[in-house]
This record gives sequence, C-alpha cells and structure tokens, in this order.
Amino acid sequence: MRSQHQACILVTRQGRLSGIFTHTDVVMKAFDGPLDLAHTPLSQCMTTDPETLPPDASVAFALNKMAIDD
Repeated sequence: MRSQHQACILVTRQGRLSGIFTHTDVVMKAFDGPLDLAHTPLSQCMTTDPETLPPDASVAFALNKMAIDD
C-alpha cells in the first residue's frame, strides 16, 4: 500500500465489493488483543459492506456523510 501510495485495499468477492481494508482497521482490531498478522484472515479486520457513493457525489457530501454516520 505504501509503495503504491494507497490508503486502502478494496476487497471483492465474485466481482462485487465486500469490504475495505485500511491500516486503521488493524489498529482498531489490535485494541481487542494481540494479532497474529501472519495468520489473521483479512475478513476479520476489514470493514465489511462499506457504504458507497456515486462518482459524481461531492467531497462535501462524502465528508458530511462520514460525520453523520460516525
């Protein structure tokens, strides 16, 4: 992710978005207890079924949506 300057990884199942994974997901999961990163499935750390917006949504709308849904 760092070498590609990406902040997240989109996780798909059968060609459809099923989750999103960020470094924040790992940090938040680590609060639950120690993580064995080599053996913990991505599905246990990622945010499942993320909300999506159309590409023509404004940045202001997206930020507002994140603030309200938080």
